[in-house]
Amino acid sequence: MTTEVGKHTQWIDFVVLVLAFIGALIAAGGSLMILIDQAQMPGSPVWPLPGLVLMDWAILGVLGCLGAYFGRKPFSARWRKVSWFVAGALIPLVILGAFSIGPLVLVSLLFFLASTLLIAIQKKEKWLEHLGLLMVGAVGNLGLLLLFIAIGNPAINS
Repeated sequence: MTTEVGKHTQWIDFVVLVLAFIGALIAAGGSLMILIDQAQMPGSPVWPLPGLVLMDWAILGVLGCLGAYFGRKPFSARWRKVSWFVAGALIPLVILGAFSIGPLVLVSLLFFLASTLLIAIQKKEKWLEHLGLLMVGAVGNLGLLLLFIAIGNPAINS
């Protein structure tokens, strides 16, 4: 019977890692593709916007993958919290970038959310308690994105 549980745990670990890796690949690859596309357009600056926002998305993708990787190990509650935070932090990117990067960010958010929920189910955590971390991530990254917008807006800087 213990081998059944061990195989089940290994299977979930594999699925969690694949989901998180795909989410990170979409985040890092998508931000790089959009950055290259923006840089090729004449007369459209890449820095500070959209460069800072794309960098934020790529960093969140890497953190989400690391959170899923380390979060499935025993005694790694901090990394599981990082996974919840990252999933929440992607929400403002989906909303603010609704007509540009939003659909790609939504796909990466769904992959990270699925991996985070699977870890919570596997560890038998009360994942509803982690919704606070999801909201902290959303509000924190919204504040950071609004700061990026303020830095990138020439009317405010004049």
